[in-house]
Amino acid sequence: MRRSLIISYVVICSDLNLFLHGTAYAFANEDPRQGPGYSFKDPLPAGGSAVAVIKTGDWYANLSWDTYDAKITLLETISGNKAWELIRSADNSNPSPDDGFEYILARVKFEYQSTSQPGDKGFALWNKQSGSCMTAVSSTGKDYKSVLISPPEPALKGRLYSGKSSEGWVVFSVARDDVAPLMVFGREYKSGVWFRLR
Repeated sequence: MRRSLIISYVVICSDLNLFLHGTAYAFANEDPRQGPGYSFKDPLPAGGSAVAVIKTGDWYANLSWDTYDAKITLLETISGNKAWELIRSADNSNPSPDDGFEYILARVKFEYQSTSQPGDKGFALWNKQSGSCMTAVSSTGKDYKSVLISPPEPALKGRLYSGKSSEGWVVFSVARDDVAPLMVFGREYKSGVWFRLR
């Protein structure tokens, strides 16, 4: 069964190629879905996939909105000492985790496909200010702070356009005693696409 969630974004300053994720201009879900992967209480395990429907447009030009399917798959996770060894090997300047925390690596596949015309707007998987478009959330529902360090290659970074996909690693820092941390795409909205990190 096709799982999907509609998430709305605003694309600002398209002539400057600036696409912002989760800004104050974003709209709430128009059609939140139910079922595995679409709530904090019912996340998908590694190997699971869910589809978000992203709507983007030009705020200033007041043009029609484009819609895109974003199929997200959590391929695998690595935690503890093994994750830290891979992160340290990727870049010797990467800091060790804070006291009481550990790194979790998530290998994610992100597939981006337009479902409307003109379908020429891109989506940034990562930016310098907020890091990954994915968010780690504790088992009590609190967002973990983004980690702006170099992941192992390939990293889930870059900008996707319709028909393209990217697969790579995302780094999260979570409490070592958190037995059920989660990864979410679309945290800013009523629902989101949710996955288990352990």
